[in-house]
Amino acid sequence: MPEALQIVLTIVSVIVVGGLSFLLWRSIVKESRRNKEEKKLRLEGILTIPEFTSFVSAYITKVNSPFSLLYIDVDSFLEVGEAFGEDESYHTLEVLAKRIRQASPQNAKIGRFDTDTFVVFLNKDYDRLQILSLTNKIKEAISEPITIFEDTEISLTASIGIGFYPIHGETLKDLLKSLKLVNYTIKQNGGNAIKIYSAEDESEDLTSHMEYYYQIRSAIEQKQFQLYFQPIIDIENKKAYGVESLLRWNHPEHGVLAPNRFINIMEQSGDIYWVGLWGLETLIQAYYDFAKIEPDIKVSFNLSPKQLVNSNIAKDFSKIIKKYRINASNIILEISQFGLFDRQLEVMDNLIQLKELGFSIAIDGFGFDFNNLTKVGNLKLDILKLDKNFLTEEDTQAKTRFMEALVDIADENQMTVISEEIGEVELYEKALSYRIRIMQGYYLCRPKPKDEIELYLTKKEYLDVIERGISKADEQEVKVKEEKEIRENEEVLSIPAEKLEEETKENE
Repeated sequence: MPEALQIVLTIVSVIVVGGLSFLLWRSIVKESRRNKEEKKLRLEGILTIPEFTSFVSAYITKVNSPFSLLYIDVDSFLEVGEAFGEDESYHTLEVLAKRIRQASPQNAKIGRFDTDTFVVFLNKDYDRLQILSLTNKIKEAISEPITIFEDTEISLTASIGIGFYPIHGETLKDLLKSLKLVNYTIKQNGGNAIKIYSAEDESEDLTSHMEYYYQIRSAIEQKQFQLYFQPIIDIENKKAYGVESLLRWNHPEHGVLAPNRFINIMEQSGDIYWVGLWGLETLIQAYYDFAKIEPDIKVSFNLSPKQLVNSNIAKDFSKIIKKYRINASNIILEISQFGLFDRQLEVMDNLIQLKELGFSIAIDGFGFDFNNLTKVGNLKLDILKLDKNFLTEEDTQAKTRFMEALVDIADENQMTVISEEIGEVELYEKALSYRIRIMQGYYLCRPKPKDEIELYLTKKEYLDVIERGISKADEQEVKVKEEKEIRENEEVLSIPAEKLEEETKENE
């Protein structure tokens, strides 16, 4: 055989063997992944969704007698995975499943409908009182401490809705819809409770909110959440001071949703915490791109009261800033006054820890209140953001004195005052009249996706707005001065001639 042909055959053999090896390896990986996914879904003694659905549907068709369903939603379970990892999260689920089985009658059927949701079927042998007793027994079993990492204990709670067939639904689908509604009402009131479905749970607003509540669970995995950004402009130095991040939900059916459509739901369910961790990571990634354009820029991040009372917040934020090797002083954490003064000891302890990590702390929505003004200097804050209604309220002598005192206190304590919600030139002018030189709002730039803000910063589009605003402010200053002179002249003219002559002689 010619030597050249032998070389070709050898190369072909190597390619074939390599290809087969690759296919075998990919098959093994795929099978391993499939087994792992099945393991995630499978818990001993717990039916899958198709198995549970098939059983209950068959029961309705063949037996068609009353039965009950318990809808068990473990509160804030996603935080277990965030804090301790996937393996410990699965171990916790195994423990919970075992406890639910042991607390349930032997003839009960239990299905797992989501990562942290179980549904228990109880036949006609149990009356309402017995079901309530059984439900309470399951709830108590879930709340017992669970040991992870051999020496760490965690405690969980559950929200449990109860529904009866056929009163609360003539099909399994209708029953589950009723149970999700009642479960959502429990979550609205803080979770960790038992409630039987009632017609009151069918309000239109509640149904809409409940729909979002269950969709939020998978939205972040499907990358439906997105950060928009709004620039904060330093008018005096004519540069971008920072950008505030604003959460948006690219909903597959309803389009881009603003936070007022879902933030309260996240607060009630506890999802706000893990969404907040995702938001901080996303913000830091964006910061590095913004800093290429504006090296001294800061990024701003809103913290909710629910996040501020979580004892893990400083530890979790510390992990994130270490992961991305970012100087925490480049990040502003914005909190509302409610978040600052409600449950003050817990909040202040967390704020002290966050300050020690280097984060800048801002109070968002600081309003016209002399009582709060006296506390400002003692709180060691970095930034005060004025309440959005502050500039639109009527000007009074008291308000003028308040602003003068606020600016003086801010200067003494090296705090920055920012006026937000600057939506029109008149508010821009008023902010300047109060000696506020850092602003944000639609007049300067509306919130935009990251790539559009990068273009805005690159082109320094804010310079045109500043020039227009300064010109307008100058015009307004001249106008105010002229009006003042006219008023003074009118006051002089309104004095009787005899009195004016007397005052003139006295002055002479």
